[in-house]
Amino acid sequence: MKLLKLISMVPEKLSGFRHFMHQLVPISDAVWADISQHITIREMKKKELFITEGKTCREIAFINKGSFRYYQTVDGREMSTFFSFENNCVSAYNSFVSQKPSVVSIEAMEDAEIAVISFDALQQLYQQHTCIERFGRLVAEYIISCLEERLYAMLLSTPEERYARVASDRNIHINRIPQHYVASYLGITPESLSRIRKRRMHKNVS
Repeated sequence: MKLLKLISMVPEKLSGFRHFMHQLVPISDAVWADISQHITIREMKKKELFITEGKTCREIAFINKGSFRYYQTVDGREMSTFFSFENNCVSAYNSFVSQKPSVVSIEAMEDAEIAVISFDALQQLYQQHTCIERFGRLVAEYIISCLEERLYAMLLSTPEERYARVASDRNIHINRIPQHYVASYLGITPESLSRIRKRRMHKNVS
């Protein structure tokens, strides 16, 4: 197994994570000092796995730069289920919370840098600081909302409507995602995606 490269801790590499947390809950300097002791900065190469399907996820991370793809393997085919980009978190959330084997693999779509905190460290911080526990709850609520929206979209929307929603989502940088991953995420073939994109281009021109 290839070891992930760790790089030295410097405050500016944690500033994005602190700002992200502070947008949800007020974080004092004293609380942040406790949190930062538990964070590791990690560099990952494109195609490197953050978690493998079937293994228990023991970490959650904030993405300083880069992007990640979540996918499941069904009948030998990789089905993309989610994407995470910089200034957001990445983890196999259900596995992380339940400490049961993950149903997804997560790989870096680009070279990435992440700020990582372990499950055990986060549980300790929950006990020490009520604001961190609240932060964890708000993140969980956001994730549930995203998953619910995706479920409704897959059940009730046409492929073209699903594509339009993804293309307009500011949290999903569609131009940075390979088209076959986008097609898989939408539940259509690459050929169908190509036709949808052509129709949208013609509409925008006319």
